[in-house]
Amino acid sequence: MVASTADLVVSGESFPGLPLFKPRDALIDAVPSLWVLAGVRERSYSLNTVEAYATGLLLFLNSQEVAAPNIGWQRATKDDVVRFKRELAARGNDADTIALRLAAVENFYAWAETHGFVRVRPFKVNPKGEGPAPVVKAPPSTRARKEVFTEEQFERIRACIVMDDPILRRRVDLMFRWGWGVGLRVAEVCGLSVRNLRRSVEAEAPPRARGRSLGEAFAATAAEGFVLDLVPAATKGEKGGAVLVPRALMKPTVEWIDGSRTEFARADADWVFVTEGGRPLTPETLGRYFLAAVKAAKEVGSFHSLRHSYATRVLSEFNRLGHPELGALFVQKQLRHAYRETTEQYTHMVHMRDHAITAGMAVNRAFGGRN
Repeated sequence: MVASTADLVVSGESFPGLPLFKPRDALIDAVPSLWVLAGVRERSYSLNTVEAYATGLLLFLNSQEVAAPNIGWQRATKDDVVRFKRELAARGNDADTIALRLAAVENFYAWAETHGFVRVRPFKVNPKGEGPAPVVKAPPSTRARKEVFTEEQFERIRACIVMDDPILRRRVDLMFRWGWGVGLRVAEVCGLSVRNLRRSVEAEAPPRARGRSLGEAFAATAAEGFVLDLVPAATKGEKGGAVLVPRALMKPTVEWIDGSRTEFARADADWVFVTEGGRPLTPETLGRYFLAAVKAAKEVGSFHSLRHSYATRVLSEFNRLGHPELGALFVQKQLRHAYRETTEQYTHMVHMRDHAITAGMAVNRAFGGRN
């Protein structure tokens, strides 16, 4: 087997980026790739774990091909694992790294046995001597697992907002849309300012429309996006910042401010979203509303998942248009990440997801399946 972390080649198609393996011999040599794809799709595995396990198996397969080219992974024995362990130690790997590599091999063979690719697991890995193999997990990842909603899932969540009063339901729905459509944190949505919103709209309106009602000023604009300054006190670290708000979201927000909001808010209140008593809705309350809707929709995630969903959705669209670097820069600015590495967490998620889906379809086609 020729193994590579660079790409997957199936039926003449290449898919760079996913740590899969080049099948040379039809289904048998494609099994390691199927195992990696199963790991990507298994929600209990983080991407960090999948990558670590794929690397461990890759090293073992390379070692096996060099030491016993005519044996193949299906007939590997405990002696092969002992040899692999010695090779890792000779290269200067510490005990934890060796344990992780061996756990990857054990995980692969356990999966292969479960799915009928081997009749009996040829060995059980135990890096420290006799006895059952220990449970070894990948080291903690700096990329915490992030729940991401599809558009269909988000629409189900919106449909599950449980409120009898249609005005209050509209308010909460609009707040959800600010998380989904702009990527704001829960506190930033609760801290949205009417004055800042007016300045954002009037900056795009002709001079004759300034000073009129917010709705009239908005109607006089033609902009598809509005630059909105956030209230520093509502942002992380009170650093403030500006975001781009799409017209499709600004319009219902302006209608809310000029319409239903006036029934609750005092004349001098600056909060966009207020309670029945005219006070600002708290992040804790909005978070509870969202969790209740998520539970009713039988989904998993928090309000912050909307921010993750926004980032992955925007990056995917820029990737589709052929501008991944521009997409990463836009997300960094929009989400106000101080470091590019934070944005790259989402870039990594998008690449892994897109390549896993594409590679899975290719493997299915190669072996006579239907997509």
